[in-house]
Amino acid sequence: MVVMGSVLIAACGGSNGRDDLQASQAAVTPDTTTSSDVAVDELAPVVTTPDSATTVDGGTESVAATTTAPSDPTNVSGEGVPDPTGRIAFGRIMAGHERNDQLMALYAIDPDGTDLVQLTDGDSAFPAWSPDGSRLAFTLADSDQAWQIATIAADGSDLQLLTSGAGVHEAPSWSPDGSWIAYDYSPIPPHGPGFHTVLYRMDADGSNHEPLGDPDANDYEPKISPDGRSVLFQRWTGTEEPVMIRDLVTGQENTVLSAGGHNASWSPDGEAIVVQTDPSTAGWIWGPIVRIDVSGAETEATELYPGGDESGGFKPVYSPDGSHIAFGCGHDAGTPDYDEAICVMNADGTDVRILVDSPGEWDNEVAWGVTNS
Repeated sequence: MVVMGSVLIAACGGSNGRDDLQASQAAVTPDTTTSSDVAVDELAPVVTTPDSATTVDGGTESVAATTTAPSDPTNVSGEGVPDPTGRIAFGRIMAGHERNDQLMALYAIDPDGTDLVQLTDGDSAFPAWSPDGSRLAFTLADSDQAWQIATIAADGSDLQLLTSGAGVHEAPSWSPDGSWIAYDYSPIPPHGPGFHTVLYRMDADGSNHEPLGDPDANDYEPKISPDGRSVLFQRWTGTEEPVMIRDLVTGQENTVLSAGGHNASWSPDGEAIVVQTDPSTAGWIWGPIVRIDVSGAETEATELYPGGDESGGFKPVYSPDGSHIAFGCGHDAGTPDYDEAICVMNADGTDVRILVDSPGEWDNEVAWGVTNS
């Protein structure tokens, strides 16, 4: 499902539908006014295929993937105890909604499958943990049917709205020191004439909004690098959606993936990204999840999780220590049993397990932060 262009791209990964939106050459400036138990049900195992390979703008490597049974929190100690490996936030598409065909609430769960709690009631997306794990930034619909950026405490309390005004403010990403937040912005509602989003930044309290990228480009979903010097993002050119990296000091831009990549995220050491790629077979809705080395002059890709016509993964993110990857995982595409869950695998693509699933509702939009001590 693609909803409102880049806004709330909530299901299946996939492209952001920028071909349906008209790009504008006008620079935009945001309104800077500020203001201050669900059961984990068993899902059919996600099938992986050993020794598959892919080529993405560079070298090719394959890894053998294995699948384990779904996690069962009733068999894991840790309920009520902070998990030292961090905290995972995710979105759950709960029901149809008259404005955007979905109602997405945010949840949080420990990586061991315990302590599942609901954080928001709905109309939420793009969760992003602060570097210390104390707050969660996300995109929130307001009463005027615009999309704002807000933060909440790790337990879902203390809502603070950081943006205001018409249009779209979405996809927040924290700086490594937690002092500022990157996001994409358009004063024009999606599907409106001239709609396009531009990269912006603001202080963590919602003040000092400034452009972060090319004001004439159609850029979205920024991810600040672990060293704070670069931003990873996607660009809609009118025909393609390259994955780009922009040096925030020099302004130099490099293309990591010229086409066919979506929802990229940094590795904690900043030497690689993990990204969902387009399927190689027409009609398939999921493509492989790959890791791309961006530390050298040449980009080399390693397939971690294969995609197919019945199962696949999307929107991958690393754990804070880089040892694991969480991602959306789907199965039974094109059938009445179609479902999306949250899966976790080792960083090399092995030992895939289902973390959480709610049949009849789709789990999506993953963020993995450190434990808030």
